[in-house]
Amino acid sequence: MRALRALAVTAVLKKLPFNSVSFEELVSSGRIYADKSAAICRLTAEHSACFLIRPRRFGKSLLVSTIGSLFRSGIRYFKGLDAETLWKDTGEYVVITVNFSALSYSDNLDRQLDRELYREFALAAHNYGIAVPAPAPLASDGADPGYEAPSFFRSIVKNSTRRVVLLIDEYDYPLSHSLGNEAAYRKYRDYLAEFYRVVSSVTDRLRFLFITGISRFSQEALFSQFADLRDLSLRADFATLLGFTDRELCGCFDGYVAAAA
Repeated sequence: MRALRALAVTAVLKKLPFNSVSFEELVSSGRIYADKSAAICRLTAEHSACFLIRPRRFGKSLLVSTIGSLFRSGIRYFKGLDAETLWKDTGEYVVITVNFSALSYSDNLDRQLDRELYREFALAAHNYGIAVPAPAPLASDGADPGYEAPSFFRSIVKNSTRRVVLLIDEYDYPLSHSLGNEAAYRKYRDYLAEFYRVVSSVTDRLRFLFITGISRFSQEALFSQFADLRDLSLRADFATLLGFTDRELCGCFDGYVAAAA
């Protein structure tokens, strides 16, 4: 009988957010969402470029997706959440999300990564109807690395009539997964340094830049070009952007805890 009562309780609870990294899919399917939108509204109002380090499985990808939804669709998916009343930004933006852990990697190293990024940017340009001139062909004399994706991204930003929101998830994936291969590590490091150099050159056209990762490669100075990139990793006022507080655990999961008990 007790087991039947527990099943009856869980039957009326909202679904658990298993394997959900898309905010819009999560709320549309009626799954539990611990509301982080108040902190997100404050973050995007106070800062234009941010960097955040957390271990895996802390919800970084979901946070990136939630930020992207606000800039792309406003409060459309935030009914009943804090952002419904707190989000004041009514601008229209080009939202580009890059998850480095979702890209393909091969023995061609930096060139393969460049092609993968180029495809991501080309898809964004197509989706937002941005006419971008074809990038210059790769250099053959070795004096210039001739990467296409960074210059293509710069063209998107410069040719768009709307400001761009760039969201980068797991920026450090190419580096952390090549630590045992010095040659690969150097190629990825040099490529990422060039990519972020280009991003830093168009920050005046970016509405918001958000970068997440699981580790800090501080000695590589990948972000040295940025004048105003704020590191939130140890900021107490934004500590609750990820993970669950006691209040969120009680408010969102009490029914499941009671059923389990």
